[in-house]
Amino acid sequence: MKRPSWSALVALTLLAIAATLGAAVDPHPAPLTAQRAGYEVVEADLHVHTRFSDGFLSPFDVVWNARRQGLGALAITEHNVVFPALMARSYARMIDGPEVIVGEEITTRDAHLLAYGLSQTVSARLPTLRAIAEVHAQGGVVVAAHPVQRYWPALEPVIQQLDGVELVHPIAWRPRREGFDKDDIPTFWERARADNPRLFATGSSDYHAGPVLGLGTTLIFAATRNADDLVGALRAGRTVVIDREGRMHGDPALIEALERDPLPPFPPRDLAFQGQGPLDTASRLLALAGLLLLVTLRRTRDG
Repeated sequence: MKRPSWSALVALTLLAIAATLGAAVDPHPAPLTAQRAGYEVVEADLHVHTRFSDGFLSPFDVVWNARRQGLGALAITEHNVVFPALMARSYARMIDGPEVIVGEEITTRDAHLLAYGLSQTVSARLPTLRAIAEVHAQGGVVVAAHPVQRYWPALEPVIQQLDGVELVHPIAWRPRREGFDKDDIPTFWERARADNPRLFATGSSDYHAGPVLGLGTTLIFAATRNADDLVGALRAGRTVVIDREGRMHGDPALIEALERDPLPPFPPRDLAFQGQGPLDTASRLLALAGLLLLVTLRRTRDG
């Protein structure tokens, strides 16, 4: 049996030190804690994917990341399946992490729908109207996901059946590209609200990978942080979102309450993945050095 080289041992040692140091200093900021208008204000990311569809992290890793970002709640919304959200919810309760809303992104060529408060998967093969009815039959709520123009033909006939619109989305932070114009979403929101004033607004990161979990969130005004109460608050339309320019959208009474009594600072977020403090940064540099050394050894061996 061939023994590992000294270089390999050094690389593995660097990775072990980085993992130990990173775990020791990894920040876990407390979620936003505030009461406004008689409700608890919960900051939630309501559009999150895992590796069970097109995300990178496992449901457990996503929960840990959300805890690290100081989120009060998140919705796991995998494409056309709910069991990853059930896994995440169980794990979050084991580690006293953020509350997990069981959701699904019902994904078809015609439109994407975010469903919250589910107990079982809603088939993407159903017509849009029937899919919405199935979500409501489970006691859930339905939100139009990132409603860019190509989805409007499928969404406009069901505006009266929708519960909300994903108004704040990372598309607003991206340069314009074909099929994704940042102005499409606010335009749909205004048109949909004119037809259905009951619609509430949500914000999310549409998280798949990287450090952007929590880029765009929803302030939910709920009786408690319990997932059932959070879904009930969504059903009642008690949300506020803050867009890229710092403007608030949502329930006028809740916006007025926030303007009268602003929230305390939100938990710091490492959205640029630069590290929070010298020890956190050092652990990342050690991990990078170890990985680079392993890659170099592999290329040398293959060459």
